[in-house]
Amino acid sequence: MRFLLRATARLRVEAARRALEEGTLPMNEIARLVGFGDEQSLRRAMLASAAITPSEYRHRFGPS
Repeated sequence: MRFLLRATARLRVEAARRALEEGTLPMNEIARLVGFGDEQSLRRAMLASAAITPSEYRHRFGPS
């Protein structure tokens, strides 16, 4: 069961990364679209898996 939860979270983080790189949707909208529900859940998941916040990620890798 833990494996499935981790795998799901990993897929959601990857989807959030792509959305952060490609567009300018608000963080709360990205969190909702990829299945985290809210911005805090997205933030915790990205910090746990990639050691970076969504806003830092967008600043580094997002559209200029």
